[in-house]
Amino acid sequence: MRSAQAELEARCDGLLARIDGLGSGGIGHLDRVSTLVKAERKYLSNSALTSEAGLLCSNVAFFEALVAIVSWLGTGRLRSRSEPSPPQDTLNTAARLLHRVSYASASPSPSHVSVDVVCANLWIKARAGSVASARLDGDTDVHSSSEDGDSDDDDPPVARDAKVPADPFSSLRIVRQAKALVEAAKQHLFHYKPPTVLICFMMGNTAIDTSSISVADLEPLSLPELDPMDALLVDTLTAIGVHVCLGLNHFKHVVQQTNSSIVNYSSTPSTLPLHPSFYLAPLLNLDISTLISLVSDICHRFPLVPNHLYDVHGLQIQQTGERARPLLPRLLRALEGRQLVVTRMAFTRFLGIADKIAGPLERARVIALFDRDGMVKEDMDALARITATDGSWKDDLLREDAYMRPLVRRIKVVPDAPSDRFLQLLTDGKTPPLERRSKGKSNRQQSGKSVNPSASISPLKLSEINVAIFGTGDALRATTITANEGLVRSFEMHLAGVSVFLHEPRSLIEARKGGY
Repeated sequence: MRSAQAELEARCDGLLARIDGLGSGGIGHLDRVSTLVKAERKYLSNSALTSEAGLLCSNVAFFEALVAIVSWLGTGRLRSRSEPSPPQDTLNTAARLLHRVSYASASPSPSHVSVDVVCANLWIKARAGSVASARLDGDTDVHSSSEDGDSDDDDPPVARDAKVPADPFSSLRIVRQAKALVEAAKQHLFHYKPPTVLICFMMGNTAIDTSSISVADLEPLSLPELDPMDALLVDTLTAIGVHVCLGLNHFKHVVQQTNSSIVNYSSTPSTLPLHPSFYLAPLLNLDISTLISLVSDICHRFPLVPNHLYDVHGLQIQQTGERARPLLPRLLRALEGRQLVVTRMAFTRFLGIADKIAGPLERARVIALFDRDGMVKEDMDALARITATDGSWKDDLLREDAYMRPLVRRIKVVPDAPSDRFLQLLTDGKTPPLERRSKGKSNRQQSGKSVNPSASISPLKLSEINVAIFGTGDALRATTITANEGLVRSFEMHLAGVSVFLHEPRSLIEARKGGY
């Protein structure tokens, strides 16, 4: 028994080293996984407490499966705590481990389910063992660890008088978990689509695989032969709506298959998971912070901006971030091939900011951004007040600033028409002076869609400008592009299904301290 105990302790040490190398600043709850592995290591090192049964029930294999999946998904490229500005890719991958999700069910109170790995459009359930081990795990208490180190989930509530179907697997824990995950995914949309739910059986092989994620480097797919009852269980899980993976290599192929169908760009990279911008809606709604970033001299003429202008902490962070990873090429990648809109309230507020603090070239870029076709006279007049000092600004921009070419007159101004669920979040509880939909039915009634009842009692409260911007994007089923990280985190906590794409902020700087 001592040799088995020592082996498990060594595996814990290897896990901790690998977790440390993942860069915990970019993965939610990775510190919790590290704490759990350390607790497991401490327990295993205490020979007085560790029994043979305790060794058999160790969670080490599950943690190895978890880390193997995360390693392949590429989250090892995420930032460490010491990096001042997280990559834009990291902010939108939404990588979290052991993430507890609430969802509405037949129960009057919210139900919960734990997702082992959340990564972009994927919800992944890790199983260290085989399909057979899950089949033998039928009535295990949901608050205790299973024999293969599975994580703990809450089961969906079942009415006491409900009829038990003639299904040999209906009582299995893995089946109950699959149903809960699929139902929760329907209520937690990722850019207006339910996340893809995967259950990955590592088939007893939990060795950490740090191989390339290049599609070309995938090993040929060879699935293990299953017992007839195990194959039937796989069919049952598939019918529920989950993708079943038999081993890490099969998982890689399934991820490739589930993601490739949503890509329609000729410049698609050969690595998966795909860049977060590929998952966005075809309609993009631009926040004020994004409009400022698109015209900022920090993005367009970074080498020419004098160092003395970065004289406050926020600007110093932007300087460091722009030097390390220029923002505009990554933003343009997200905007490519999509329709761009801005709400009227955001447009008006942005022009007011630019009129006060933008420099000559920044103002010129402001003028170049917006589509005049169909623009109302009030907006045309507001845009006309943002004048450039150089009458040849258009030619200069197109000739010297390659980043402006794909942006010229791309953004259309649309009325403020927020969704009902955002109108309910106003800080004063009153309907704002926003341009509303036609009188009569609400947009919920018009669409025939049900809304999670928990949304009406959300503790989140928003200002009028944020309701106008993000609420209109929600009503249009657009992805809202923003640098407002605090607000995005609030949505994640209190308002499910808001489609946002987060980037680092950049400021108007050309006219700061007299200009340059």
